[in-house]
Amino acid sequence: MKKQPIFWDYKSSIILDDSYLYHGTDIESAKNILGTDKLLSKDMFDLGTRRNNYFNIGKIFFTDKLKESIKYATRWSIYQKHIIFQLDLSKFKLYKREHLLVNRQGNLFFVNSKEIPLIENLLKIYLLEGGEVKEISLNELKQEKIEYIQDELTEKVIRVRKDLVEKRREMAKLDKWFEDMYEYYAKEGFTKEEINKMFNIKGIEKEVEKPRREFSNIYEHYDYLNNKGLYKVEKNKDIYIVSGGDLKMKSTKTIYPLDGLIDSQYHGTSVWAAKEILKNGNIERINKNIDDEKYNKIFLSPDINYCKTYGIIGGMDHTKINYISDDKNFKQGDYIIFKINLNNHQVYNYITSQEYVIWGKISSNDIENIYLCNDGEIIRELSKEELINL
Repeated sequence: MKKQPIFWDYKSSIILDDSYLYHGTDIESAKNILGTDKLLSKDMFDLGTRRNNYFNIGKIFFTDKLKESIKYATRWSIYQKHIIFQLDLSKFKLYKREHLLVNRQGNLFFVNSKEIPLIENLLKIYLLEGGEVKEISLNELKQEKIEYIQDELTEKVIRVRKDLVEKRREMAKLDKWFEDMYEYYAKEGFTKEEINKMFNIKGIEKEVEKPRREFSNIYEHYDYLNNKGLYKVEKNKDIYIVSGGDLKMKSTKTIYPLDGLIDSQYHGTSVWAAKEILKNGNIERINKNIDDEKYNKIFLSPDINYCKTYGIIGGMDHTKINYISDDKNFKQGDYIIFKINLNNHQVYNYITSQEYVIWGKISSNDIENIYLCNDGEIIRELSKEELINL
């Protein structure tokens, strides 16, 4: 039996009498769009199970009916508020998608692009809340709060997210405390040996100065971890399934190369670390412990919201928090999200469709955009010079 397609895309662009189209999304994504001034293609697909179905890559979708965009904005959403952008797309090539199994009130169109500027093409903004739609301004959108649906499933999702942030924050807090402590007392003329003795810290110097072993690629490092019994690694050609290890790794990681699929990703970090990256010229992992599964790896995500978790942790900037004198001053502050061009790097899957990894360093020349953030909000885009001068 011949398989019947559920949709098809027209191969030739079309000309519309009215190119004023709608794009619906949730309130958090809308504020991301506003903060970056870009509509981005989703590219959120399961590389592990549907590696041949790349039908949404590099496409940004629109409808010609407001009600239809509301459906797209609200499906699978955990938010109380949703935003519909109306844009003038007359200067873009538009393509049409036809569905066989879906009844629509309007038509579905897309632009073959990974990003579209928002402000220069924006006509109107609509806020959907409590079943009512009203037009709002850019400034009003900036002031809108992110609120979640009050139901059991949503509460569970939010609770898991918060627990994850808190666990990562506590782990980062301890590491940051040691980092700040060494820097503070080093400036006062103390040696590391004297600092260790003062705080009765044992074994840190031995760990810091642990001899490095060189690995030529990511697979050699996982082979080392497997042979040493630190992690369980199942191998199938260039696919490594990693599990076990220390208590920090409770989920299985699937490592395999993503050849020709990924060109840009996001990376969240602190303001201080971001400035050091620009000064040193590279994004690289400071931890030199070869027994650590994260050794020599840079982690990135296609989802800017996912990167905010790491950015919030990174926001524990030692220039704003005095861990030594008062632990209660621990709080989240400003942080940075980089958008990075990865055309010059081999990208590996880590958590499918959520987190990817680079083995080695990433040059600061590959940073495409820099966003200053606080909590879950994108404050504004920065130039490299503005970041250095923060």
